[in-house]
Amino acid sequence: MRNRNLFIGIISGIIANFLGFLLARKMLTGESSVINLTNVVNQLHDDGLLNKLISLGAFLNLLIFFFFIKTNNDTKAAGVLISTIMIALLTIYLNN
Repeated sequence: MRNRNLFIGIISGIIANFLGFLLARKMLTGESSVINLTNVVNQLHDDGLLNKLISLGAFLNLLIFFFFIKTNNDTKAAGVLISTIMIALLTIYLNN
């Protein structure tokens, strides 16, 4: 059961970060289409904005983390923390 809750936390953290990324992209660029997402990601990487948008997308992880803490789902909260660390490592990798 613990591994299942940890996996749910990791998946919810990744999904929240992706949704936060889409929300930040919508707010900053005004583009809401998901169809040409690969083209947009390549363009954002070339412009140097991809790391910033991924970092802004991680804000939703904070909300989900505190929700899991508040509802005493500590293992799920640990999964969200693991996914946030994975996202941080991804942004460090993309920055270099």
